[in-house]
Formats: sequence, C-alpha cells, structure tokens
Amino acid sequence: MPSTFQQKLSLRNRILMLGVMLAIGLGNICTERLTANDGLGWDGMTYAALASDFSELVFVQKVDEYRVGRILPCAIVHVGMRLVGARPTNHNIILAFDIYNFMLLMGCVYVWGLIAETLNLRTSAAWLGFCFLFLSYAILKNNFYAPVSTDTSAFALGILTLYFYLTRKNLGLIGVMIAGAFTWPTVPAMAALLYMFPRIENPGARPVAPLHRLNVWCAAIAATGVCAALLLLTGPLVQRLLATFPRFLRLNMSLLYLSIAATTVYVFFSVRAVLGEGKLFNLRAVWEELRWKSALVAVMLLIALKITTHLMANDVGPWATPKMFVGYILALSVSDPLLFFVAHVIYFGPVVIVLTLLWKPFCDSLSTFGIGLRLFVILNLALSLNSQSRQMINGLAVFVALMTMILDRRRLKSGEVVGWALLCLIYSKVWYVMNRGSQQWDGTMEDLLAFPLQHLYMNIGPWISHEMYLVQAGVVALTTAILYFLLRTRGHELKASADIGQNAAQAES
Repeated sequence: MPSTFQQKLSLRNRILMLGVMLAIGLGNICTERLTANDGLGWDGMTYAALASDFSELVFVQKVDEYRVGRILPCAIVHVGMRLVGARPTNHNIILAFDIYNFMLLMGCVYVWGLIAETLNLRTSAAWLGFCFLFLSYAILKNNFYAPVSTDTSAFALGILTLYFYLTRKNLGLIGVMIAGAFTWPTVPAMAALLYMFPRIENPGARPVAPLHRLNVWCAAIAATGVCAALLLLTGPLVQRLLATFPRFLRLNMSLLYLSIAATTVYVFFSVRAVLGEGKLFNLRAVWEELRWKSALVAVMLLIALKITTHLMANDVGPWATPKMFVGYILALSVSDPLLFFVAHVIYFGPVVIVLTLLWKPFCDSLSTFGIGLRLFVILNLALSLNSQSRQMINGLAVFVALMTMILDRRRLKSGEVVGWALLCLIYSKVWYVMNRGSQQWDGTMEDLLAFPLQHLYMNIGPWISHEMYLVQAGVVALTTAILYFLLRTRGHELKASADIGQNAAQAES
C-alpha cells in the first residue's frame, strides 16, 4: 500500500456504499421483526416507555442510574416524534427507532469512507471494511429485527471515536464522551483514553521489544490470576452466582475445568502479543505520549458526568455489587469452552476469526498509532471474556479498521472482497427465520435455552444452549481452518514475490 500519497475513495464508491446501505434499509422493511411484547422485546419496553413520556419518567419519576446511562437515543426519538406529531404508540415508536437507527447507519457509512481515506486504504480494502462493519449479525440482522435499543447508537459513537482519534479532533472526542455517558457505559472511558493519548506524529515506527521478555511475564501473571479466579467458581461462589443471576447465567459443570484451561490459554497468548510494545514498560515513554492537560480535562469531565448521571437517577441501587458483577463476567467466560469466542464470531462475523489468526501483526500495527490505541485494545481484550458480545459493539470499528489495513498490505484483490462479503452474509444470518413459534417467555433460563426462543438467543452468548454451542462452534472451527489455510497460502505467495523482487533488484545492481 502506498504511503507517499493519500488514497482517495472515489465519489462513485462513496455513493455505492451509501446505496448498498439504503438498499439494506429498504429491504428490511419487509423482513421479520421481533414479536415479543408487541414488537418491543424485553429491554425495548423500557426504552419505548422513555421515548413515549421522556420528561415525566426522567425528570419527575426518575429512573435508575443504569438507564440514565442510556437515555439519549430515547430522548432523540421522543423529540423526533413530537416534531412530526406522531402519537407514541408501540408501532410508531418502533418505526421511529427504525428511522433513527437507519439514519445513524447512513452516517456511519459516510464516516467509514473518511476513515478509509485517513488510513490510506485502497478501494478494495475500503469495501472489505464495509463488509466487516455492516454485513454482520449485529448490524444486518439484529439492528432491524429488534430496533428499540441503544446498540446502534453505541456502534455509531464507536466509529466517531475512531475517526476523531485518527484526525486528532479533540473536541469531537469530548463530544463523544458526553454523548456516551447517556448512551453506552464504556464509551466515555474508551474515548477518554484516546483523548489523553492522541495519535502520534511519527507513524511507521516499529514496536520495541520489552526488556527481559516482560510481556511474557505479565501475560503469565494475568493468565495465572484469571485461572485462580476461575477456580473459585468450583467452590461455593458458583452457587451464589447462579442464585444471583438465575436468568442470565448457565455453567456446564462437566466441562468447567476444560473451559478454565481454554480461557487461561486465551488470556496468556492475547496479553503476550498486545504487551509486545516496549513503550508500555517505559514510564518515560508513556509520560511523553500522555497529554497531561488533556488527561486533567478528561478526568474532570468523567467525574462530572458520573455525578450528573447519579444525581439524575432515583434511589434504586445497582442490580449487582462490583464483586458479583466481576464474578458474573468471569463465569460467562467458562459457560462452555471458549463460548465467548464463538459468541463474538456469531455476532460480529468472520473478522473475529481473522483477528485471531493475525493477532500478532494486529498488535504490532498498534505501534504506528501510539500507546492510546494499545490501551484501548487492552481494555477491549478484558471485556472480550464477556460472551454478551453486544457490549463491545462500540469498539468494533477500531478492530475492523486495523485488520483491514493488515489485509490491504497483503495485496488484497478486488475479487476477494466478493468472497468475504458472501462469508459475512452467511454469518449475519440475514437469511435465517427466527419467528418459528411463540416468543412468550416464562421468566426462566430453561425457557430461553429451548426452542422456539433459542432461534433468537442462540446468537447471544449467555443464552446459547450447549447443543447450539456445539453446532455453531463446529461451524466456527471449520471456518477458522479454511481461513488459516487461505491466509497462510497468501502469506507464502507474498514472501515468494518479495524474494523474487529482491533477487531481481540484486541482479540489476
């Protein structure tokens, strides 16, 4: 990929991308929708109530702090409906969220074009990133199937976070932090990281290996700590967790030790690679990249936003203590061996598999941006143990953009994008019919793990039944093997062509 000039995504390709998203939006008018609770689903009932009578519920009756952190999309929908004079019926609220989410996606497509130019991606790579971002279950299926949610808003804020970081637009990152405080819990912290550690001015630097293999030692310590914490699940803690989260947690006790071993290995190799940058072990280097004035602004802003959301909330306490919540996240990582990885592939598509296969070069590429983006990835790596993949949706754009850069450097061909698009469409399950029975829920985990509700919940980590885990893990394993072979073959081709070019240059000299 050339680095001496700026790649420009042609107007024709920009219009085509917007046209594809427009076709997707129009095509989903006639697709199936969630039927539970008159189309609102379960969480959607709360968001619909807020969109219907926002001022009364938020400023008079008040809601809990968790929901205060998600009120902004509801406020926008509420104002939009009032501007056009629409009555707040369930049908109109669903339609309003549909329009709002679709407008966000159109904006995201436009911003993705700007990101592709900023990263100097060729046209084929820009289209590949488009497929990875928008042709997934998260966007192509779930966004239209259950529109009354804040997920698409978090996705949009994630794309804006990346764009503002790459273009060093600090005011944009501040705006994302403020909007994120009322949209998605992890958005402010992630945007603050990139605000405090801006993109470095000298791209192209190679990663500096840490002295005495400190990354290996840190990875070993992290893996040992996680393993020790997970072993506690074999004691009385597991019963407390199951009693605290009866509708949100299942554990396959027969495979628990295998699950613990798999998660431990995952943590070790993931952390070892992401800590391969020596700067993280050099306090002086970290201090040099930290903008202390920005850090002061970010910390004060985060504190102010936390106080604001707390004052706006009612007196209802949190649904779980921090200790129990951490235990819940750890328990989710061992529901079945590597269930969280399978869940991420199902939800976000094959880009997760490619990311795993190319994790080392992905981590090395972070050095060209600076410490902030590496810390961003480390935070998301910790969150990846949570099999409820949607909670990472605001971090997706960073992983897709950097992974696309790596594939672009491997001389991605235009024809290959078609194959990737087909694979993304297969994993999106846009073709799958979910409404094959009543969606009435009796309130138990057993009902969620059984069909017909499993048609929906086999796509959402904590509620994937063991049987559907085995089926989908088999598909993921087969896809991983095929992609490994293809990527390995392409790697050999590139090495061979590089050797030929080097020999030709030596011959000329």
